[in-house]
Amino acid sequence: MDDYIKLISVASIASDIQGKGINENPVDLLEFMRKQNYDMTCIYDKEALIGKILKDDLEKDNSILNIISIGLDEIISSNMPLIDFLYKIIDGEKQHYFMINDDEIIGVISNADLLKSPVKLLIYSVFSTFERLLTIKLKNYEDESLESIMYNDAVEKRKKFQEGNLSTKPGIAKSLELYESLLDNNREQTFIDCAYLIEKLKYAKAYSLTKLTKKQNTKINELRNAIMHDRDFLFMGHTKLTDILKWINQAIEIMS
Repeated sequence: MDDYIKLISVASIASDIQGKGINENPVDLLEFMRKQNYDMTCIYDKEALIGKILKDDLEKDNSILNIISIGLDEIISSNMPLIDFLYKIIDGEKQHYFMINDDEIIGVISNADLLKSPVKLLIYSVFSTFERLLTIKLKNYEDESLESIMYNDAVEKRKKFQEGNLSTKPGIAKSLELYESLLDNNREQTFIDCAYLIEKLKYAKAYSLTKLTKKQNTKINELRNAIMHDRDFLFMGHTKLTDILKWINQAIEIMS
């Protein structure tokens, strides 16, 4: 993984702590959390943070404040690289993490924070590393020239489209147009460089260069496209996001 990715820390996505006092009326607190769409809020005794309240608990019983202590496994350093945090929560079940600096809790990270811009920037960087390694693997495949195979497939599919045998132009045929345009402008790029990610994933799977399934390839490509569109990225959800990052990380480890 590129070193600069480690420079993005969890502090870039943490939210300020929205806390209430220990003497807060439970009914009023529940109404507050509903209006703010909070599933958790912190509880203070004067200036000391003593725990958290879950909205689900208040929904079940709003006669008392069921204050839950914050566990050590929920606490992370403000200096923790964001990429390490994302991989940390992939297999975890925690809904919130509390960020500390100089032994003081100064922020909180929830699932909603995983859809902020720094996460998108980080994922784009991860994808860049992933696609670069994937491209190198395709170029260095020794048994056959995947450059020639992919190029010839593109020529054939473009011909079928032009003859009306395909209703839509295949992505690999569009890659061919880019490749030819670069050649016309004396830009030395291989056809593999010009191929869409989904095409690279397809050929990598066919020649066993990764262990990703067809479904995983499709989901990875969906996330790649969603990064460029806020609306699509929001609809990915944190669960899909962490699953896909796990697949990519496994693929990077195989290819590295």
